Parts: sequence; C-alpha cells; structure tokens
Amino acid sequence: MRYRYCGEVIGSELRLPELPRASGKIVRTVAFDAPSEPRPRNANWHTRWKLPGGRTWLSISSSAESHLLRFHGLADFTVAPSLRQIRCMRRARVPAATLRHLLLDQVLPLVLGADGKLVLHASSIAIGSRAIGFLGPTGRGKSTLSAAFIRAGAKLVCDDSLVLIRRRGVFEAVPSYPDIRLWPDTASLLSGHHGVVAHYSRKVRIARRTSDRPVRLRCLFLLGRSVREISLTRLAPQAALKALLPNVFRLMPYNGVYMRGEFLRLTKLIQSVPVYELTFPRHLKALPEVRKSVLQALASEQRRVSSIV
Repeated sequence: MRYRYCGEVIGSELRLPELPRASGKIVRTVAFDAPSEPRPRNANWHTRWKLPGGRTWLSISSSAESHLLRFHGLADFTVAPSLRQIRCMRRARVPAATLRHLLLDQVLPLVLGADGKLVLHASSIAIGSRAIGFLGPTGRGKSTLSAAFIRAGAKLVCDDSLVLIRRRGVFEAVPSYPDIRLWPDTASLLSGHHGVVAHYSRKVRIARRTSDRPVRLRCLFLLGRSVREISLTRLAPQAALKALLPNVFRLMPYNGVYMRGEFLRLTKLIQSVPVYELTFPRHLKALPEVRKSVLQALASEQRRVSSIV
C-alpha cells in the first residue's frame, strides 16, 4: 500500500489509516515482522532519550549495516544505511496503533532529518500563506496552541515534527498528515476524535485537514515554562540557535558531515526566520489572548520585512 507522508510516497505492509493514500514511485518502504524478541541484544548505543522520570524511552545505535532504534518494551526499528528501507520488530501484544505512532511521529522524522531535511520537534499551523511553528519540550502546549489557532480558522501543517525545506532562499513548512494529538482535557477545542494515539498514552487523535502544499515559514515560537503573564521576546541569533539545537530530530549526532549540514541549515534558518520565546499561563481561558499576542508578533514581523523591502 502506498501513502503520502511529508511529500514522499511510503510503501508499507501495515495499513496506515492516518496517512492519505498516494500513487507514484515509492521513496521508502516499511516492513513489519511477526512479534519477536528484538535483536541485537548488545548494541553500542550512541543516543538515549529519557522520559521526565529518568527511564530510557528510546536508544539509538548505528553501524555499517543499519541504524537501530529501540523503543524499550515496545519495538525495534532498523533503518538501512540508504535510509530507504525501514523494518519493525515489535514486542508481543503491542497494538498496531502504537507501532503506527512510533513510525509516523518518531522514526520517520529522524529518517527525514538524516536524509538532508531539517526536522524540528514542533507543531505548525498555516494562516493563509504564512506558517508559524511552536517548539518546546513535551508538555509545553505545542499541540494545544495549534488547536486554538485551528479552531479560529487556521489550517494544520503538522503536529510534533516540523519538516522544513529551503527553496530559492526561503524556508517552507511541509505538511505531514491530517492529524493532531491532544490530551483529553484540551480535546474539547476541536471535534473529530477518532481513537487514542497509543496504548500507553491518554492522548487522542483528532483529524484535521492539512495545508495542501508547503507553506512559507514566517516565525518560530519557543514555548517556555508556565507563567502568570503572557510574554514574547524576540531572540538574538546566537540565543535562537542555542534554543533550536535541542529541538532537532537527530539520528546521527556522531557523524561530522551530518552535523555540519544540520548546523548550516539551522544557521540559514535563523537568518531568515525570527525566533521568539513565548511564555503564558497554561489554562484554556488564556488561549485567546495568547493567540492575539502571536498574531501581533507576526504582523510586526511582516511590517518590518515590508519596510526593509
């Protein structure tokens, strides 16, 4: 079966109902083995992602044969050096919905990043011909803020992994798939609930149409900790670069060529796209005012660009 994901055609043995069906040449293939004990047992892990409590969530190792991504207790994904073939071996009784979530929201963003695209841990929405992105650690409200904009008429670009391409000196946000993931207490912002994200999460999926094509990225907003008052601060280039570095989907941090390419893409990004630090109270009643502040910053940047031109 063929599906479209971030502008690419993905061939998959497993049904991926979250993705739109596609035709054309397959760019990457995904294969799923029968449930089994993941292999190998003794990998040389170069990257470990940990949950807030300290438990390891994802370990990554790389060799000449493949990249191994182990989601502990859930599944192993092996990625060929060409980045064109992905194979999944799941632990027994792990539901298909969980495997799809790991593939779409973790594995594929890492693979696209390794394949030369800049992929940020961010949610993004389109307001007309302009896209904005919300970055930050899990729990800072990226999806909730995007949902508030969508409720007011914006279109979804992506939720949680923002793929950026640079064309003619302009960075564009690439639509991923028509789905946003919200906690139950914020899901009331939107209708269209169609199931949980994964068996270990309380988040629910809500279908929303994405933008039809890549949209020019105008601003990025780094979400800070919850505070009593709304605050927006435009970051200087050095501070913006420092803020963006932890928010990149990165498969090969040991590879000098890969890291130099990523650093160059980030440098070009902050030269053309302003980055703001945004702090606000974490309750639903504050969202209209937060949205108003973001729109004011976006309008201010538009006026600044117009005055330069």
